This record gives sequence, C-alpha cells and structure tokens, in this order.
Amino acid sequence: MNELLEQFKHLLYVNHPKNVFLAVDYVCSNSPAQTYIHFYHSPIQEFKAQLYRLKYLISTKTLVNSVKVLRENVSFFSPSGQRETFLFNSVNGYSLQQRVENREASRSSGGKQKNPVCNTSSLKSLLTLAHQSEINLVLFTNPVHARYLTLDTELSLPGFGLLSNKKRTVEINLLVAEELNKQPFPFIDFMLINELTTESLDFTAAHEPIYWWESSHYKTILGDQVMNWLSNYPQHQQSNIGFPITASNVTQHLQQQTIQLEASNKAALHE
Repeated sequence: MNELLEQFKHLLYVNHPKNVFLAVDYVCSNSPAQTYIHFYHSPIQEFKAQLYRLKYLISTKTLVNSVKVLRENVSFFSPSGQRETFLFNSVNGYSLQQRVENREASRSSGGKQKNPVCNTSSLKSLLTLAHQSEINLVLFTNPVHARYLTLDTELSLPGFGLLSNKKRTVEINLLVAEELNKQPFPFIDFMLINELTTESLDFTAAHEPIYWWESSHYKTILGDQVMNWLSNYPQHQQSNIGFPITASNVTQHLQQQTIQLEASNKAALHE
C-alpha cells in the first residue's frame, strides 16, 4: 500500500484521471517507508533509476531471456494490454497441480502474521487525495478461489485475513469521508463464494480450469467480467459476481461469507 500511494501521486502528477479503480485486497502497510527509485523526487534518484535501467538492458541475462521469448513466439498480452497467457515454468509450475501447490506453499511459508498492528496511513492518505482531487474512485477486492481463501483464513491473525480486511477498509473509507464531509467511495466485493470462485481445480482432468491459472490468480475471462461490472457501476449489478459493501451491510455480509465458505469446504471434502 505504501508503493500504491506513490503510484497514485505519480498518476495525479502526470495525468489527472477522472475514474480510478483501486484494488484493496490488503491495506496494511507494516513495512517501513521506502524511497522508490522508479519515482523521481530528485536528480539523484533519476540518475539511479537510469543506471539500473542501463544495467538491465546490457546484461547477458536480459539478452538470453529476450531471445528465448522471440524463439518461443509466445504472446502473453492482448493488444489492449490484458494478460492472456500464464508463464508455465519450474518456478510457477507446469501442471495445474504444481501451480496450485507452489502458490499455496508460498502463502503457507510465511506462517501466521506476527505483527498484530495494521498501519493504514497510506490508504487514508490515498483516499484523502482522491477526495481532494475530485476523482471518481471505486474500491474493489479481487476474486480469489475458495480454497485459497480458506488457507488465508487459517493462517491469518483474527482481523487480518482477506475476509476481515473488508471491514477495515469500510471503516477507513467512512472515516476519511466523514472528516472531509464527503460520501464514502463505492466499495465492490468480488471476493465472493459463488460458482466462479468454487470452480473445481481437478488435478486429474485433461482440460484447464475456465477461470483460474491457480487458486489465487484468475484468467482474463473472469477479469473481463470484473471490469465490465466496475465500468458500468451502479447501473450494471450482478450480485453473483460483485457485491457493494457499505457500513450498514458489511457485518452481515462477512457473516454470510463465512457460512458460505464453510459450506463450500464441506462440499469439496465430500467430493
């Protein structure tokens, strides 16, 4: 979130946007403040950034990787910039089972969060800037597969998981709006328990899942539905894809999601 705030400031400086969609899957900024060399605040920082860029361009590794991409002739992105192909390799995994296990092992390796404090100053600053700049900001959470959501719930401290993070976001959004005498920004939850996020990740099947590369990264077909929902809000609302969260419904919404997640887990075990 610290870096996201810097990116937002850079966006305001370069080109004042009218509409911004902001993903708030995680909002805690517990890492120390850093100086990011890809945002120029001084001639020295710009020099350092250009030096890193030069080192990258003249490196042998860059040349080898570039040649490999040209030889494989793989297009990872569509002309509009959407990611269409996932990189299958020894790190990410070649098969669906390898990709899922690698990603979930990465989440598990960190264990339970040790810091019980959530620093939300960066998110507060970002929301304040958006209000002051009169930007139409829409907050949203990304879809996550139910099995990854279960893993996150088991490994997170109370109040720090992906599910409970939504309530914190609602509270911060409301607090900033009240301080500035504004209306809270819309907050759309796509991290639901539905037919999309409970799609079977069958490791024995010959075909790939429709919506998922693995349990935490969704494919373009689902991303298109998310963007279509956001782009047409509030006229276009499909409750099975997205759900608007407010201070008045967030508690009930989270309770219902917890029940749905437990039911989904039982159904998966039964299968």
